Amino acid sequence: MRAGVVCVNDVIALTVDPRLPFGGRGQSGHGVTRGTEGLLALTVPKVITSTRGKRRRHFQPPGDEEAALFRAGSEMHHSGTVSGKLRGMRSFVAALFALGRKHRR
Repeated sequence: MRAGVVCVNDVIALTVDPRLPFGGRGQSGHGVTRGTEGLLALTVPKVITSTRGKRRRHFQPPGDEEAALFRAGSEMHHSGTVSGKLRGMRSFVAALFALGRKHRR
């Protein structure tokens, strides 16, 4: 049976419970309403951000401190040896302190 909804021994259960999706299939054409699927079908995600304060660090081009932080993080994460991971971790902490000094100026 090709059907969007099948209800056995009850007529109202699908229309009373808002958690259950309700929708047609094939040529009915109205899609899914209600439930998680219906909510997702009827919404469009929108991202809204806000920044407190007057400093806009994310608009500034990355410098040597950010590059060192990225390199150290990559070494820490991707190194195949424990000593390499520890070396990367030390470099990462040093780069974090350098980045903090840069932003305090």
